[in-house]
Amino acid sequence: MSAAAGATAPVWGRAEQQDFRSRVRGTLLGGAIGDTLGAGVAGLALSEIRERYGPDALGDLVPVYGRPGGVSAATQLTLFTVDGLIRAQVRR
Repeated sequence: MSAAAGATAPVWGRAEQQDFRSRVRGTLLGGAIGDTLGAGVAGLALSEIRERYGPDALGDLVPVYGRPGGVSAATQLTLFTVDGLIRAQVRR
């Protein structure tokens, strides 16, 4: 049996891999943006948000954790988890 016969063919081609990576990046970015937009008003009822920020509610980033556009521990934990998955795959 030759070395080539024992090798496994890639499951996806280059285009499918790039598409998958793009989707993963989009998912992570979308989650981080949603977290950024919602972190400053987390736990508030819609009426409380409108009372603080006006009838249109939010129109811009709200300062959270000392600066506008801060992310919560949820985004940080997500990114650490993905980093761990990538490292595990590389070391495998």
